[in-house]
Amino acid sequence: MGIILPESLFGNPSHEYIVKFIRESARLVGLISMPEELFQPYTHAKTCVVFIENTPPEENEDYTMYMGIVNWCGHDSRGNKIPYDDVPRITHSYARLMAMDDQHYDRFGFLKRLSEIKGNIFVPKYYDPDIVANLERLRPTHDLVTVGELVDRGLLNITTGDEIGKLSYGTGPIPFIRTSDIANWELKIDPKHGVSEAIYEQYRKKQDVRERDILMVRDGTYLVGTTCMLTRYDTRILFQSHIYKLRALKPNELSPYLLLAVLNSPIVKRQVRAKQFTQDIIDTLGGRIVELVLPLPKDKAIRSRIVEDTKAIVNGRAELRQRARAVALEVASQKDE
Repeated sequence: MGIILPESLFGNPSHEYIVKFIRESARLVGLISMPEELFQPYTHAKTCVVFIENTPPEENEDYTMYMGIVNWCGHDSRGNKIPYDDVPRITHSYARLMAMDDQHYDRFGFLKRLSEIKGNIFVPKYYDPDIVANLERLRPTHDLVTVGELVDRGLLNITTGDEIGKLSYGTGPIPFIRTSDIANWELKIDPKHGVSEAIYEQYRKKQDVRERDILMVRDGTYLVGTTCMLTRYDTRILFQSHIYKLRALKPNELSPYLLLAVLNSPIVKRQVRAKQFTQDIIDTLGGRIVELVLPLPKDKAIRSRIVEDTKAIVNGRAELRQRARAVALEVASQKDE
Protein backbone atom coordinates (compact mmCIF):
# COMPACT_ATOMS: atom_id res chain seq x y z
CA MET A 1 0.00 0.00 0.00
CA GLY A 2 1.08 3.54 -0.73
CA ILE A 3 -0.63 6.37 1.16
CA ILE A 4 -0.08 10.10 1.65
CA LEU A 5 -0.22 11.13 5.32
CA PRO A 6 0.72 14.17 7.42
CA GLU A 7 4.41 13.86 8.29
CA SER A 8 3.58 14.88 11.86
CA LEU A 9 2.10 11.40 12.42
CA PHE A 10 5.64 10.02 12.29
CA GLY A 11 7.36 12.49 14.59
CA ASN A 12 5.07 13.85 17.29
CA PRO A 13 4.79 11.92 20.58
CA SER A 14 1.00 12.38 20.61
CA HIS A 15 0.75 10.18 17.49
CA GLU A 16 3.17 7.50 18.65
CA TYR A 17 0.39 4.95 19.10
CA ILE A 18 -0.24 5.05 15.32
CA VAL A 19 3.40 4.25 14.57
CA LYS A 20 3.39 1.44 17.12
CA PHE A 21 0.33 -0.08 15.46
CA ILE A 22 2.00 0.05 12.03
CA ARG A 23 5.22 -1.49 13.37
CA GLU A 24 3.33 -4.36 14.97
CA SER A 25 0.98 -5.02 12.04
CA ALA A 26 3.08 -4.52 8.91
CA ARG A 27 6.48 -3.71 7.42
CA LEU A 28 7.44 -0.18 6.51
CA VAL A 29 8.99 -0.41 3.05
CA GLY A 30 9.71 3.28 2.63
CA LEU A 31 8.83 6.76 3.81
CA ILE A 32 9.28 9.70 1.43
CA SER A 33 9.12 13.26 2.76
CA MET A 34 7.34 15.62 0.37
CA PRO A 35 7.79 19.41 -0.06
CA GLU A 36 5.81 21.71 2.21
CA GLU A 37 4.48 23.52 -0.88
CA LEU A 38 2.89 20.38 -2.35
CA PHE A 39 -0.69 21.08 -1.25
CA GLN A 40 -0.50 24.86 -0.89
CA PRO A 41 -2.51 27.07 -0.92
CA TYR A 42 -5.12 24.60 0.38
CA THR A 43 -3.04 23.46 3.33
CA HIS A 44 0.44 24.10 4.72
CA ALA A 45 0.57 20.65 6.30
CA LYS A 46 3.78 18.84 5.40
CA THR A 47 3.13 15.37 4.05
CA CYS A 48 4.95 12.14 3.32
CA VAL A 49 4.30 9.12 1.13
CA VAL A 50 4.36 5.89 3.12
CA PHE A 51 4.79 2.46 1.54
CA ILE A 52 3.63 -0.42 3.73
CA GLU A 53 3.75 -4.16 3.10
CA ASN A 54 0.90 -6.13 4.65
CA THR A 55 3.21 -8.63 6.33
CA PRO A 56 3.48 -8.62 10.12
CA PRO A 57 7.18 -8.67 11.10
CA GLU A 58 8.52 -11.55 13.13
CA GLU A 59 9.31 -10.87 16.78
CA ASN A 60 12.46 -8.71 17.10
CA GLU A 61 12.93 -8.76 13.32
CA ASP A 62 15.35 -6.07 12.16
CA TYR A 63 14.60 -5.22 8.54
CA THR A 64 15.78 -2.40 6.26
CA MET A 65 13.58 0.42 4.96
CA TYR A 66 14.17 3.31 2.58
CA MET A 67 13.87 6.97 3.56
CA GLY A 68 13.79 9.66 0.91
CA ILE A 69 13.38 13.43 0.66
CA VAL A 70 11.66 15.12 -2.29
CA ASN A 71 12.68 18.77 -2.51
CA TRP A 72 10.91 19.68 -5.74
CA CYS A 73 7.79 18.50 -7.51
CA GLY A 74 4.55 20.02 -8.80
CA HIS A 75 4.67 23.72 -7.94
CA ASP A 76 6.29 26.20 -5.61
CA SER A 77 4.63 28.18 -2.77
CA ARG A 78 3.37 30.78 -5.28
CA GLY A 79 1.76 28.21 -7.55
CA ASN A 80 4.43 28.41 -10.26
CA LYS A 81 4.95 25.10 -12.02
CA ILE A 82 8.32 23.49 -11.31
CA PRO A 83 10.03 22.29 -14.51
CA TYR A 84 11.67 19.27 -12.91
CA ASP A 85 10.55 16.53 -10.56
CA ASP A 86 12.49 14.64 -7.86
CA VAL A 87 9.97 11.80 -7.64
CA PRO A 88 11.36 9.71 -10.54
CA ARG A 89 14.85 10.19 -9.11
CA ILE A 90 13.60 8.84 -5.76
CA THR A 91 12.44 5.71 -7.61
CA HIS A 92 15.94 5.14 -9.03
CA SER A 93 17.56 5.95 -5.69
CA TYR A 94 15.38 3.38 -3.92
CA ALA A 95 16.20 0.63 -6.43
CA ARG A 96 19.95 1.33 -6.36
CA LEU A 97 20.32 1.60 -2.57
CA MET A 98 18.14 -1.42 -1.76
CA ALA A 99 20.32 -3.48 -4.11
CA MET A 100 23.38 -2.43 -2.09
CA ASP A 101 21.71 -3.01 1.31
CA ASP A 102 24.38 -1.12 3.25
CA GLN A 103 25.17 2.37 4.53
CA HIS A 104 25.41 4.04 1.12
CA TYR A 105 23.26 7.10 0.54
CA ASP A 106 22.69 9.77 -2.09
CA ARG A 107 21.10 13.20 -2.11
CA PHE A 108 17.63 11.72 -2.52
CA GLY A 109 17.60 9.03 0.13
CA PHE A 110 19.23 6.46 2.38
CA LEU A 111 18.56 3.15 4.11
CA LYS A 112 17.67 2.71 7.77
CA ARG A 113 17.33 -0.44 9.82
CA LEU A 114 14.39 -0.73 12.19
CA SER A 115 16.78 -1.05 15.14
CA GLU A 116 18.25 2.37 14.28
CA ILE A 117 14.92 4.18 14.69
CA LYS A 118 14.87 6.41 17.77
CA GLY A 119 11.73 6.87 19.82
CA ASN A 120 9.39 5.79 16.99
CA ILE A 121 10.46 8.81 14.93
CA PHE A 122 10.23 7.99 11.22
CA VAL A 123 10.74 11.47 9.74
CA PRO A 124 13.51 11.08 7.09
CA LYS A 125 15.32 14.40 7.67
CA TYR A 126 15.79 13.47 11.35
CA TYR A 127 18.31 10.82 10.25
CA ASP A 128 20.14 12.86 7.58
CA PRO A 129 23.36 10.82 7.08
CA ASP A 130 25.19 13.83 5.68
CA ILE A 131 24.88 15.62 9.04
CA VAL A 132 26.30 12.59 10.84
CA ALA A 133 29.22 12.42 8.38
CA ASN A 134 29.99 16.15 8.76
CA LEU A 135 30.02 15.88 12.56
CA GLU A 136 32.38 12.91 12.40
CA ARG A 137 34.77 14.92 10.23
CA LEU A 138 34.90 17.53 13.02
CA ARG A 139 35.63 15.02 15.79
CA PRO A 140 39.47 15.23 15.60
CA THR A 141 39.46 19.02 16.14
CA HIS A 142 36.27 19.54 18.16
CA ASP A 143 34.61 18.23 21.30
CA LEU A 144 31.22 16.96 20.17
CA VAL A 145 28.82 17.46 23.07
CA THR A 146 25.03 17.48 23.09
CA VAL A 147 22.93 20.22 24.65
CA GLY A 148 21.50 17.56 26.94
CA GLU A 149 24.96 16.64 28.20
CA LEU A 150 25.66 20.28 29.04
CA VAL A 151 22.40 20.41 31.01
CA ASP A 152 23.25 17.16 32.85
CA ARG A 153 26.71 18.52 33.76
CA GLY A 154 25.18 21.65 35.28
CA LEU A 155 26.70 23.94 32.65
CA LEU A 156 23.48 24.98 30.93
CA ASN A 157 19.90 25.76 31.94
CA ILE A 158 16.96 25.87 29.51
CA THR A 159 13.53 27.39 30.18
CA THR A 160 10.72 28.90 28.10
CA GLY A 161 8.63 32.04 28.36
CA ASP A 162 4.92 32.66 28.88
CA GLU A 163 1.83 33.56 26.87
CA ILE A 164 0.33 36.65 28.47
CA GLY A 165 -2.70 36.95 26.18
CA LYS A 166 -3.47 39.45 23.42
CA LEU A 167 -5.43 41.68 25.79
CA SER A 168 -2.11 42.53 27.44
CA TYR A 169 -0.59 43.80 24.19
CA GLY A 170 -0.18 47.54 24.01
CA THR A 171 -0.82 48.13 27.70
CA GLY A 172 2.60 49.63 28.38
CA PRO A 173 6.17 50.29 27.20
CA ILE A 174 7.91 47.13 28.45
CA PRO A 175 8.82 44.90 25.46
CA PHE A 176 7.07 41.55 25.10
CA ILE A 177 9.47 39.61 22.89
CA ARG A 178 8.00 37.34 20.23
CA THR A 179 9.80 35.15 17.71
CA SER A 180 9.71 37.83 15.02
CA ASP A 181 11.54 40.27 17.32
CA ILE A 182 14.77 38.22 17.16
CA ALA A 183 17.17 38.63 14.22
CA ASN A 184 20.91 38.78 13.56
CA TRP A 185 21.94 37.81 17.12
CA GLU A 186 19.99 40.73 18.64
CA LEU A 187 16.55 42.04 19.55
CA LYS A 188 14.92 44.44 17.16
CA ILE A 189 14.96 48.11 18.16
CA ASP A 190 11.15 48.32 18.25
CA PRO A 191 9.48 45.10 19.43
CA LYS A 192 5.91 44.88 18.10
CA HIS A 193 4.16 44.64 21.48
CA GLY A 194 4.62 46.21 24.92
CA VAL A 195 3.08 45.46 28.29
CA SER A 196 2.32 47.36 31.48
CA GLU A 197 4.41 47.53 34.61
CA ALA A 198 1.82 45.42 36.47
CA ILE A 199 1.99 42.61 33.90
CA TYR A 200 5.78 42.78 33.89
CA GLU A 201 5.89 42.40 37.66
CA GLN A 202 3.56 39.41 37.45
CA TYR A 203 6.07 37.43 35.34
CA ARG A 204 9.42 39.08 36.17
CA LYS A 205 10.65 36.65 38.83
CA LYS A 206 9.49 33.56 36.98
CA GLN A 207 11.20 34.52 33.74
CA ASP A 208 14.31 35.84 35.53
CA VAL A 209 15.88 37.54 32.51
CA ARG A 210 19.57 38.39 32.86
CA GLU A 211 22.38 39.86 30.84
CA ARG A 212 24.11 37.29 28.59
CA ASP A 213 21.07 35.00 28.49
CA ILE A 214 20.49 33.61 25.00
CA LEU A 215 17.01 33.59 23.49
CA MET A 216 16.35 30.95 20.83
CA VAL A 217 13.20 30.48 18.75
CA ARG A 218 11.55 27.14 19.49
CA ASP A 219 8.41 27.30 17.30
CA GLY A 220 7.58 28.98 14.05
CA THR A 221 8.87 27.10 10.97
CA TYR A 222 11.26 29.53 9.24
CA LEU A 223 12.49 31.22 12.42
CA VAL A 224 13.19 28.08 14.48
CA GLY A 225 16.78 28.21 15.76
CA THR A 226 17.15 32.00 15.42
CA THR A 227 19.08 33.36 18.40
CA CYS A 228 20.08 36.54 20.17
CA MET A 229 22.06 37.44 23.29
CA LEU A 230 20.56 39.82 25.83
CA THR A 231 22.70 42.76 26.90
CA ARG A 232 22.41 45.11 29.87
CA TYR A 233 19.91 47.12 27.81
CA ASP A 234 17.60 44.13 27.26
CA THR A 235 16.88 42.68 30.69
CA ARG A 236 13.65 44.57 31.34
CA ILE A 237 11.53 42.41 29.04
CA LEU A 238 9.13 39.47 28.94
CA PHE A 239 9.26 36.76 26.28
CA GLN A 240 6.72 34.33 24.89
CA SER A 241 6.48 30.55 25.29
CA HIS A 242 7.66 29.89 21.72
CA ILE A 243 11.15 30.96 22.80
CA TYR A 244 13.80 29.11 24.81
CA LYS A 245 16.00 30.94 27.29
CA LEU A 246 19.47 29.39 27.52
CA ARG A 247 21.78 30.36 30.38
CA ALA A 248 25.41 29.33 30.75
CA LEU A 249 25.62 28.53 34.47
CA LYS A 250 29.42 28.33 34.64
CA PRO A 251 30.82 30.90 32.18
CA ASN A 252 34.41 29.91 32.98
CA GLU A 253 33.68 26.40 31.67
CA LEU A 254 31.15 27.29 28.96
CA SER A 255 31.26 30.85 27.71
CA PRO A 256 27.83 32.18 26.67
CA TYR A 257 29.57 33.95 23.79
CA LEU A 258 31.05 30.67 22.55
CA LEU A 259 27.63 29.05 22.93
CA LEU A 260 25.99 31.79 20.83
CA ALA A 261 28.56 31.37 18.06
CA VAL A 262 28.27 27.59 18.03
CA LEU A 263 24.46 27.70 17.91
CA ASN A 264 24.78 29.78 14.75
CA SER A 265 27.30 27.50 13.05
CA PRO A 266 26.09 25.87 9.80
CA ILE A 267 26.28 22.32 11.18
CA VAL A 268 24.09 23.20 14.18
CA LYS A 269 21.64 25.09 11.95
CA ARG A 270 21.32 21.98 9.79
CA GLN A 271 20.59 19.90 12.87
CA VAL A 272 17.87 22.32 13.94
CA ARG A 273 16.20 21.96 10.53
CA ALA A 274 16.46 18.18 10.78
CA LYS A 275 14.89 18.09 14.26
CA GLN A 276 12.05 20.57 13.81
CA PHE A 277 8.79 18.77 13.07
CA THR A 278 5.46 20.13 11.95
CA GLN A 279 2.90 20.30 14.74
CA ASP A 280 -0.51 21.30 13.43
CA ILE A 281 0.44 24.21 11.12
CA ILE A 282 3.79 25.36 12.53
CA ASP A 283 7.13 23.69 13.08
CA THR A 284 8.62 23.12 16.51
CA LEU A 285 11.99 21.99 17.83
CA GLY A 286 10.37 20.97 21.11
CA GLY A 287 12.35 18.86 23.54
CA ARG A 288 14.66 17.74 20.75
CA ILE A 289 16.86 20.74 21.50
CA VAL A 290 18.73 18.50 23.95
CA GLU A 291 19.77 16.27 21.02
CA LEU A 292 21.68 19.03 19.20
CA VAL A 293 25.37 18.15 18.94
CA LEU A 294 27.56 21.22 19.52
CA PRO A 295 31.06 21.22 18.01
CA LEU A 296 33.28 23.04 20.53
CA PRO A 297 36.82 23.74 19.19
CA LYS A 298 39.47 21.89 21.19
CA ASP A 299 42.10 24.55 20.50
CA LYS A 300 41.95 27.05 23.39
CA ALA A 301 43.31 29.88 21.24
CA ILE A 302 40.54 29.40 18.70
CA ARG A 303 37.93 29.29 21.46
CA SER A 304 39.27 32.52 22.96
CA ARG A 305 39.24 34.25 19.59
CA ILE A 306 35.64 33.19 18.93
CA VAL A 307 34.60 34.41 22.40
CA GLU A 308 36.28 37.80 21.99
CA ASP A 309 34.94 38.34 18.47
CA THR A 310 31.40 37.38 19.47
CA LYS A 311 31.55 39.59 22.57
CA ALA A 312 32.69 42.56 20.49
CA ILE A 313 29.89 42.02 17.97
CA VAL A 314 27.16 41.67 20.61
CA ASN A 315 28.28 44.67 22.67
CA GLY A 316 28.98 46.81 19.61
CA ARG A 317 25.54 46.22 18.18
CA ALA A 318 23.95 46.91 21.57
CA GLU A 319 25.59 50.33 21.72
CA LEU A 320 24.49 51.13 18.17
CA ARG A 321 20.91 50.15 19.00
CA GLN A 322 20.98 52.50 21.99
CA ARG A 323 22.29 55.32 19.81
CA ALA A 324 19.53 54.64 17.27
CA ARG A 325 16.90 54.83 20.01
CA ALA A 326 18.41 58.09 21.27
CA VAL A 327 18.33 59.62 17.79
CA ALA A 328 14.69 58.62 17.31
CA LEU A 329 13.73 60.15 20.67
CA GLU A 330 15.59 63.36 19.90
CA VAL A 331 13.40 63.95 16.88
CA ALA A 332 10.34 64.55 19.06
CA SER A 333 12.12 66.13 22.02
CA GLN A 334 11.43 69.71 23.13
CA LYS A 335 14.25 71.86 24.46
CA ASP A 336 14.09 75.37 25.83
CA GLU A 337 15.93 77.85 23.68
